[in-house]
Amino acid sequence: MPALRISPEDLLKRLKSENLLIVDVRQDTPYENSKLKIAGSVRLLPNDDESINMFMKSIDKTKPIVTYCT
Repeated sequence: MPALRISPEDLLKRLKSENLLIVDVRQDTPYENSKLKIAGSVRLLPNDDESINMFMKSIDKTKPIVTYCT
């Protein structure tokens, strides 16, 4: 399935009705300076290949995945 871009409003609707896996891939500074975090999201650094590989092996691949950054 191709990656699709969705709006914040669409994400909010989907969070209320779907079982999504939300992945925060912001770099350290934007993440640490932001007061906005999505509850239940998983944080992965985009350049941490080892963590990303471990994460990808452990997730339920039947769930839709939403990644977000700044």
